[in-house]
Amino acid sequence: MVTDTKSGKLSWRDRDLASLIERLAPGDILVTPELSRLSRSLQDVFSFLAETARRQIIVRVIKGNFVIDGSLQSTVLVTAFGLAAEIEREFISQRTKEALARKKREGQTLGRPVGSKNTKTKLSGHEETINNYLKLGLSASAVAKLVKVHPETIRRYARSVPQTSSPAVLPLPTFEPTQKTATIRLRLEVENNSSFVRGRKRARQGIENFHLAQYEMQKLSDDEYELVIPYDDDADLDEQVHELLSDISIEADNRHCFIDADVREKGTERSW
Repeated sequence: MVTDTKSGKLSWRDRDLASLIERLAPGDILVTPELSRLSRSLQDVFSFLAETARRQIIVRVIKGNFVIDGSLQSTVLVTAFGLAAEIEREFISQRTKEALARKKREGQTLGRPVGSKNTKTKLSGHEETINNYLKLGLSASAVAKLVKVHPETIRRYARSVPQTSSPAVLPLPTFEPTQKTATIRLRLEVENNSSFVRGRKRARQGIENFHLAQYEMQKLSDDEYELVIPYDDDADLDEQVHELLSDISIEADNRHCFIDADVREKGTERSW
């Protein structure tokens, strides 16, 4: 199995797909989840499939459960599904921009106001307890389990708050069962709303620093990340992922950009 982590906007010749088909022999079967994973351009999909047909490589697409073997029927299917996938991506981008524009017309302020910070955080009301546990020598991970937040949240708090006062005498903490964690792959495209703006780079920096870093972010490529999300149950994980995507979209909009993203849980078929 080959995992191609490069952007789908690149030609298949500049990605791992090129080296993959070099290793395949006539009659071999290449399996892909869907046509849009081959490329985000319909023309590039056709180019790739023409090359596999020339090499007599059979392509099987899981979504739709059809086989591309060079026959007339498979060629018609490729045209139809490829065009539908390209149209769907355009609709997603358009719907995102329209939804954000509607919220602006309704007077809703998107994102964090310039120059302001939230006065209430996940740690509000727990500051004294956290300070004392840290002074007692508990690790960030141990404190995080007690207050049910991510360890990185505690580490940032510890760096930002000077420890001066002596700790109160506290009973030894009783640890609760460790939260479950999900390792997810986020593919994120950030694009300018028009050719007259240049906010894409800063939008991505803001997304990485303010929204992804708290989930032990690992940057796999320019457009793909691996995150670790602690959660209590499936409903909690769904809520966290949807909130993360919403926050990312708002961060991009503040820089006059829009996003195209998908999230998949590593090792499972779950996606958002």
